[in-house]
Amino acid sequence: MDSKQIRHERNFGLRFCAIYWHFLDIVWVLLLASFIIAAQFLRS
Repeated sequence: MDSKQIRHERNFGLRFCAIYWHFLDIVWVLLLASFIIAAQFLRS
């Protein structure tokens, strides 16, 4: 087996980590956006 290939058993964990990482990105963007919007409403 070539060292550059990823077997199917290890591919699931890699995909799961990538999906979870992107999910956390979305959560952080929504959280920061909600803080910015809340700050705008509190200012006015």
